[in-house]
Amino acid sequence: MRQYDKNKNGVLDRDEVSQMPERLRQADRNGDAIITLDELSAHLLDFSQRRGGGGGPGAGGGKGGNPPRSYRFLTARERLPEGLPPWFLDDDVNQDGQVSMAEYSKDWSDTVVEKFVSYDLNNDGIITPAECLAVLKAQKK
Repeated sequence: MRQYDKNKNGVLDRDEVSQMPERLRQADRNGDAIITLDELSAHLLDFSQRRGGGGGPGAGGGKGGNPPRSYRFLTARERLPEGLPPWFLDDDVNQDGQVSMAEYSKDWSDTVVEKFVSYDLNNDGIITPAECLAVLKAQKK
């Protein structure tokens, strides 16, 4: 709506509509040469449903009786591999799937630094899940 509403009045008038692609001009449901936000929203929802989007994640209406597609991506926390120790999840305060030095400890001592460095295999200041699992695997041998 903002892209075409040049005069910022909240509707697309005749001049603004004439600048739109034909597929969007079809949103004028009542034929008054003005497209309201409601008309544009309804048009885009119909378009999405015809294309198999089902109106969004969780809505019915996928193509050919198939379940609707979900466009939700897994979070970093949801993508973490199995086998990480509880401290890794607890220390990953921002839930980005890795543990930075700032997250690992607020109070640093030689012992804490030594422990952190033992997990930070490439010395970049971040413990990744792969680094953590590699250290745990080596400790089991």
